[in-house]
Amino acid sequence: MSENNTRSLGKYFVTDGSFYRRAMTLIIPVLLQNLINQGVNMMDTVMVGRLGEVSISASSLANQYYAIYNIMCMGISAAGLVLASQYWGMNEPRPSAGPLTCRCR
Repeated sequence: MSENNTRSLGKYFVTDGSFYRRAMTLIIPVLLQNLINQGVNMMDTVMVGRLGEVSISASSLANQYYAIYNIMCMGISAAGLVLASQYWGMNEPRPSAGPLTCRCR
């Protein structure tokens, strides 16, 4: 990659290593929580699998509904975060309390 291309990429990406270390302190616990959650769902399906086809179908169906619920909650949380950060970036922290409290309910 040429030096000119490297400089142009610097406009779009954070080049400070401390930012990525701080981001990892948030990313790793969320990742572990999701891995544990999916592992529990998988083990439920394995344990219920001994009861028969109907039981395993019911467990798999319930896990699908739970996954949809989880995705919806993450989407609502991400939307609230976008709204709050827009207000915060405009140095108007008071209106950002609305999206933040909506996300916490």
